[in-house]
Amino acid sequence: MTSTTPATKINAILAIDVGTTNLKICIFSSDKCKLVCSRTEEFLM
Repeated sequence: MTSTTPATKINAILAIDVGTTNLKICIFSSDKCKLVCSRTEEFLM
């Protein structure tokens, strides 16, 4: 499980579509992904 691969960024974007998986992927991704997750949470609410 390497976090240096660019695939992680693509996964994060796909996770946003799911909604729940994005949270787990966000934690693994960089801080930028965390910000996106926060916005997704608002949308879910």
